[in-house]
Amino acid sequence: MPSDRAIAPTVTVHGRVIPYDDLESWTQASVPSRDATRLSVFAIGSDTGGSPCGSPVVRVLAEESATTVRISVAAYQEPRGADLACTAIGHAPVPQPVVLRAPIGDRRIVDASTGKARALLVASDHPQLVAPAGFVAQPFGGIAGQPTVTQTWRAEDGRALALRTTTPAAVREDAAYGRIVRRSTIDGAPATVYSTGGGSARWQVQWTPNGRQTITLLADDSLRQHWTADAVEALARAVTNYRTEGTGRLPLPETPGMTVASWSSADGPVRHAPNLWKSSGIWVGVRCEGVGTVTVSLRNTSRTFFCTERATDHLERSDGAPDETFFVDVRATKGVRWTVALARASLDGS
Repeated sequence: MPSDRAIAPTVTVHGRVIPYDDLESWTQASVPSRDATRLSVFAIGSDTGGSPCGSPVVRVLAEESATTVRISVAAYQEPRGADLACTAIGHAPVPQPVVLRAPIGDRRIVDASTGKARALLVASDHPQLVAPAGFVAQPFGGIAGQPTVTQTWRAEDGRALALRTTTPAAVREDAAYGRIVRRSTIDGAPATVYSTGGGSARWQVQWTPNGRQTITLLADDSLRQHWTADAVEALARAVTNYRTEGTGRLPLPETPGMTVASWSSADGPVRHAPNLWKSSGIWVGVRCEGVGTVTVSLRNTSRTFFCTERATDHLERSDGAPDETFFVDVRATKGVRWTVALARASLDGS
């Protein structure tokens, strides 16, 4: 338990002085990587609560040593009078940030309220997705050692993304996922694209790339005007940080716009892959690793990109008629790993 000096006896919220109540037990801890100095624990409370019948105000404290990080969640709440009856309303745990003096490394995480060590969920140990611009990552969800972990992102326009990993592999095909839009292949593994209808649109892509993990990408669009099957499948192909049998997938190159189609050498040769959107400006991004070249052909032109032993990125813009529907062909030197991403350019030329 932290020292009495570490826990403040009161906190002030909007002019209200709220007394310390007790230590609260937290449910899980997650961190982006072992090199991070900022992690999250999930506990009931907020910065502005503290009313007798509401969730408490919480303050999170961390005591660090060379081997241990001891985390206390101090709860503050106004006392409940004898004549006050509260309606039984549950409160869900929410992520509480914890800032450390040094990277977490291999230190143990301990819940100060129980004195017990907790497993730490390390996001970098799981498949990753670089979300499109405008999406804000939420704290990693799940409990270390449990079968399913989830990373989510949200945008101000109502869109949301979630990347769910289930270990061991568990593929489900049921009506809850909606209708099957198409079947495809990602990294040589069968993939299924689902969509639901109604007042909002939810897309899902599910595949098992290595026989050990099932990956599910979910895309919600309350306005029903952003996502398409092509765009969601392109995002699924941008998922990295897992190994297929044989060579692994390189991360996608960065492009100025939102990626609308992508391919990888891990998927096998790309020959005349159709792109069904129409746009006057397209950014072509290539990331490659290995000595040789990657040639991308589209709109009756070919661009050859030179690759080295270290992963290198290339970016070029392709312009054409706005009504043009075109095909893409990618060829590379044997042994060169590559990813190719196409992004729609904005109307102002950026």
